[in-house]
Amino acid sequence: MIQYFTTDSSELVTIDDQAALTADHRWINLESPTEDEINQIAQLFKVSNFSLSSVLQDREISRVNFGKTPQENTSILLQYPKYETSPLGYLTHSTFPIMFIISEGSIITVSNHPASFIQHFVINQSSLQETITDHENFAARLIWFITKDFVTSLDKTAVQMDLLERQLTSATENEQIYQIMAIQKTIIDFKSSLAQNQKVIDQIKQNDSLFSTTPLTKTISAVALKNEQAMTMAKTQGEILEQYSNMVSSVVSNNLNDVMKVLTSLTLIMTIPTIIGGIYGMNVDLPGAKLVSAFTLLMLFTIVVCLITYLILKKRKYL
Repeated sequence: MIQYFTTDSSELVTIDDQAALTADHRWINLESPTEDEINQIAQLFKVSNFSLSSVLQDREISRVNFGKTPQENTSILLQYPKYETSPLGYLTHSTFPIMFIISEGSIITVSNHPASFIQHFVINQSSLQETITDHENFAARLIWFITKDFVTSLDKTAVQMDLLERQLTSATENEQIYQIMAIQKTIIDFKSSLAQNQKVIDQIKQNDSLFSTTPLTKTISAVALKNEQAMTMAKTQGEILEQYSNMVSSVVSNNLNDVMKVLTSLTLIMTIPTIIGGIYGMNVDLPGAKLVSAFTLLMLFTIVVCLITYLILKKRKYL
């Protein structure tokens, strides 16, 4: 899929490919592009096929290649988060690469999977505090939305962890362990991707050929700060998950012991009527056996013994 955008009165507007060729500032977004679409963009905007197709490999690492002259393209590859469902059915996040190709008057973004931060960028333009005036501004704002999406995803992961913590108090099965595994996979992926992105952001900050104006410098500084915040959140959540993983087996074992203790106590109480009934079922003379109300008295005696046993077990916290 190919989308073409430009700015009109500080707002993003959709245009066709012919209008994109003549627009002063244009953004071309490719999502899961086919080979024909890659060839089309490569020919129209003089971009190498390799740059456009490299992100189709989901495990590409973050990097930046600065153009040696203003006429040469600059390519920036970063990682972004995306919702996924784990094989066990839990909601998780994975990270995938996205390529930014910046040239004179245009920016091209290429991703192999839908990127939610692009939707946020297009829909929530009110959050853009400055007018989008050129291709570098496009890139800087999009990169900021990537880091913001990481923080948002980690906030949602924190909510999952809070829910998991409440579930641990009554855990008796392996479900909580599987949830921890799913969240740990997300955190490990995030930590690796954020570290990769941080290296690229540092390189961008140190380079004077890109994002060199004061407003854009501030934006990139905000990006770096947001990325560091996400790295700190991921590190903290990872450490908490390690503690969860260490204690979940103990919690499950203790909860199972409590269940077994209750079941054993109930079995003991239910055994009392069987014992008493067995004794009075013997073919010998027993106290009160010849009374008219013998059965009623026997039932009352059994109930009293069961009740006393229950109270004793309750007092000793077996029930």
